[in-house]
Amino acid sequence: MKMTFAEYIKYNEILFKEFNIDTNTLKTEFEKGSGSLNDFAWSMYNKFLIEIGNFQDISDGKRNYKLNRVYIEMLTFLRKFEKKKGNHILKQCFITETRALSETDLVYTANIIAGDNCEYALTLEDEEFEIDDDLINFPIDFNKCNREEGCNCGLDFQPKRNEKNELIHKVK
Repeated sequence: MKMTFAEYIKYNEILFKEFNIDTNTLKTEFEKGSGSLNDFAWSMYNKFLIEIGNFQDISDGKRNYKLNRVYIEMLTFLRKFEKKKGNHILKQCFITETRALSETDLVYTANIIAGDNCEYALTLEDEEFEIDDDLINFPIDFNKCNREEGCNCGLDFQPKRNEKNELIHKVK
């Protein structure tokens, strides 16, 4: 699906507002360049990722939230306009979301919500795993996904509770 510059601006409007980017300046930058709109879009996503990495005055949780926002837009762009699976970007979405939760003082678990049309995903349905800080035990092997459009599994995060139904806090 070929996209116009106006569609690109509308599609990423929330992200541009979040990064205080003036769309008129953006249009001028695009018109000065000689690349395709897709190349320009990817250069902007990479610019956002670098900018987030350079933030000095935000918590890691907020940084991971912002990273997650960019990865979600990248994934949607990749799937909607480039017609690619983008499972590697979906994994980054999950990782940044998980890292943001690991910054809290609560212990979290996650359940896999299997997407449709994927036999591999259905074997993972409702599997629960505890979130660890280094994500060594990340539960989804995206290489096994057999959905033509790419993985559409989700993670349902829940704070872990003890037998008295009290929230469990991390031991410091």
